[in-house]
Amino acid sequence: MKWTGYVISQLAGGMRQATAEALAPLGLNPILFGCLEAIAVAGPLSQVALGQMIRVDRTTIVQLLDTLEAAGLAERKPDPSDRRVHAVCLTELGFERLEGARAAAHAAEAAFLAPLSDEERKALVSALRKLYEAKTDASCQG
Repeated sequence: MKWTGYVISQLAGGMRQATAEALAPLGLNPILFGCLEAIAVAGPLSQVALGQMIRVDRTTIVQLLDTLEAAGLAERKPDPSDRRVHAVCLTELGFERLEGARAAAHAAEAAFLAPLSDEERKALVSALRKLYEAKTDASCQG
């Protein structure tokens, strides 16, 4: 039996590749999709808050936002509560593209998990979320 970490790593890479292929026709990749999703869920929010949310450094978040802005999917506006900060929000096109990206990502996930029964899929997702939440909570406390 292979080491669990190896198996998880290989599966994560496969899922990332399947998602990247599904998102490519939309001009997105998994990290840009994650940015759009985070902005839609929590936005408008500052660049710093977005970077922390998706766990990327300041330089990377600026590059990602430049890409999203150039594509007309997001925009940075002065934050009315703090003029030194820019709030990031989705454009109408950004919301539309996000809907297409969600559908593409769900289809890629369904295809990737197709070897599992519905019950196995639910159990896997439940276990992964439980582990993720435990590790996320632990990293926030330390």
